[in-house]
Amino acid sequence: MPKTEKINQFLVDTLTKNNIEEEVFIGLDDLEKEHVFKWKDGTRLIRPKFYNNFGYGVGIYREQGATGGHCVSLDPDVNVWKDVECRRNLWQMLRGFKARGSFVCEY
Repeated sequence: MPKTEKINQFLVDTLTKNNIEEEVFIGLDDLEKEHVFKWKDGTRLIRPKFYNNFGYGVGIYREQGATGGHCVSLDPDVNVWKDVECRRNLWQMLRGFKARGSFVCEY
């Protein structure tokens, strides 16, 4: 889980070095409560205390009342986190990116 800028950059570098261009799930979502993002280990992503790499208007930077996806992916091409819609389960969501599906821990 890219909880620091250093780990996030390591993941981007590793994905890029291995020619992985698809987005990967990073273990972060707001499934329990809108705009309250939690890592899979239960840690809350609280701004500005913790590192995040959401682009402007995405994730924690969405306006209150605005809806977005609930599962967070890392796009290694632009080094930014995106909140994307979850499907029935994360594997189905990830299979939409590429046929094999991708979790960041695979790399």
